[in-house]
Amino acid sequence: MSDDENEKLNVNNHMPLVKLKVENITYKRPLPTTSTRASLNQSIRKKNDDASDANETSAEKVILNNVSPPAIQPYKLQGWMGPSGSGKTSLLSIVAGMIDYNPEYFSDESYIGINDDPRNILTNKSSRVRGLSGIVWQDDLLLSNLTVRETIEFAARLKTPKQGLDNIDALVDDVLKDLGLTEVQHSLIGNQTGGKGRGISGGERKRVSCAQELVTRPPLIFLDEPTSGLDSSAALDLMKTLQKLCKKGGHSIVTVIHQPRTTIFELFDDLLLLSKGEEIFSGRAHMARNVLESCPIVGTPLPEQTNIADWILDLIIVDEKRMLLPSSNTSDEEECTSSGRCLPTHWQRWKQDQKKELSEHVRVVKNKFLRLSTLEELKNSMPKYAAPFLVQLQLLTRRAVIQTKGEKISRVTIIASCCYILFESIMWFRLTNDTNHIYQRNSLIFFLIIAQANGVVISSVPVFKGFEMALLKRERAKKMYRVFPYFLAKTTADVTTTILLPLLHAMAVFFLTNMRLTEHGGSFFMFSFLFYLTLTAAQSFGLLMSVALPTLQFALVITPALTIFLFIVGGFYIPFANMPAWISWLRWFSFATYGYCGLLVNEWSGNDIPCAETVSLQIGPQNLCPLPGDEVLQSLGITGVLSSIWFNIVMLIVIQVLCRGTAYKLLRNSR
Repeated sequence: MSDDENEKLNVNNHMPLVKLKVENITYKRPLPTTSTRASLNQSIRKKNDDASDANETSAEKVILNNVSPPAIQPYKLQGWMGPSGSGKTSLLSIVAGMIDYNPEYFSDESYIGINDDPRNILTNKSSRVRGLSGIVWQDDLLLSNLTVRETIEFAARLKTPKQGLDNIDALVDDVLKDLGLTEVQHSLIGNQTGGKGRGISGGERKRVSCAQELVTRPPLIFLDEPTSGLDSSAALDLMKTLQKLCKKGGHSIVTVIHQPRTTIFELFDDLLLLSKGEEIFSGRAHMARNVLESCPIVGTPLPEQTNIADWILDLIIVDEKRMLLPSSNTSDEEECTSSGRCLPTHWQRWKQDQKKELSEHVRVVKNKFLRLSTLEELKNSMPKYAAPFLVQLQLLTRRAVIQTKGEKISRVTIIASCCYILFESIMWFRLTNDTNHIYQRNSLIFFLIIAQANGVVISSVPVFKGFEMALLKRERAKKMYRVFPYFLAKTTADVTTTILLPLLHAMAVFFLTNMRLTEHGGSFFMFSFLFYLTLTAAQSFGLLMSVALPTLQFALVITPALTIFLFIVGGFYIPFANMPAWISWLRWFSFATYGYCGLLVNEWSGNDIPCAETVSLQIGPQNLCPLPGDEVLQSLGITGVLSSIWFNIVMLIVIQVLCRGTAYKLLRNSR
């Protein structure tokens, strides 16, 4: 393809050409030494201060040591290879901007430049350009209740500026066709555990993950083990698609790959080989064989009918095992490092010997490129967030509703709700409106709160844990959306799907148990409104626990205990009038207090209760008939502001605002 054709294609795609220069990346992290264990016994052994200080020392693990991959260039497909633990994914995270710069972890020489601009975007955050790259990680984070097409379309709409939304369907159709997903585009993603919830295959899941990033055709594309889980044919098709994006679209693509087949290896233009965080080759892929065969310790050239990737990995692994062997005292020792490995030293010497040839090769390749955009032009062309706030909110809400609807409104939850209604109808069916059934009505109201609100709290705890939190962190790092619209979308969707069944359940019980129904149905609507606010306040408390507590297991232990405590101080088990003064103040922090008091005020305030023929429970003065409902409230200690239905409504709203506001603040500050 000629330069004129490439230029025309680039103009049509409105995609800037991006080149990354990555040099001398040294990255280390502190690790505690074995002596740190001794410091745990400091209080027992009573060592002196000097000894304890020595025990608290820590070592550093060098993850990457002076690594310089080939320049990541337009129209080039680059592969990074190495055994497990060689630092491939760490390097990918650094280059993709997923690891923030910390001078304690990086060397001063570590450098990442964009489009030949001298500024170091690794150390200078203001020089970074968001939205230039797409990242496909090895583990797939896909929502199970979305279809393949919905998953890709949501990603496309969140990543595409407003002016490009008209072309979304065509982009989705193209990537579905390119990755062979057209036939399953309307299939649910499903889960990976098998059984009834099983959706698409593992290979199709991997292709969907790739499609989410490829659909908007970003200039830079990073893929971590994109072929894992795919059969050899599907893996080759995917890599050919990536090569096509490079050659025809001008993309700069890097793939971290473990052990590709020969036909895939031959697709790479450039190659980086890593061993224990050290560079053992960096350059044109076809030159790797010559470099490795020239190493004295290799001995024999690549055998016939042998996969070159397998051969390379075998050489690296054998070389790494030299660290565990005693010195062989051979003439080849001078080719090895002090640790016993030879390939890193050989590469450094070979690179020095061939420095002139390599520099001329780089210069020739550079002259083939079209004009690269300046850093300022890239910043102006790529907004921080592609989609505006309202579009983010709309898309995230729709996505969350689809996902949670399948999780929380199902045949099982509907059957469980019907069983609750049946049980409550048997126990409290058509209660008689007289003084002998006051306690039964009170107990029914509190049971409704306990049974439904407790379930809402527990179901809200996992909302920001596990899979959801991992997905948020990943998409947030890609700048797909802000935290605020995500939080609004998740909580709105959770209100819709979590609150609906409990609310309908309570409304049905209202009529089945013959609760107070005033003229024109005012008491029913107030009951429904109060119960809705009680449920949403319970949900707000659960969301706060979801964000505030560190792990899901810990949250599922602590949250039920706190919820039960809030129910205990809610006024049913111990009436407010009989509650000890030293603990009664805690009732002001309980959503159960305001829900229970509000519902009781709605039931009894202004209600004249007919007297039963035989009084089993005396409330108020004797021979007072009919009994004023306000006497029931006073006997329970519901006096003062708690006897105002509107005060209880306001407090339920205040609890929601405080819990949700705090949860959002904590979520925004989480990393």
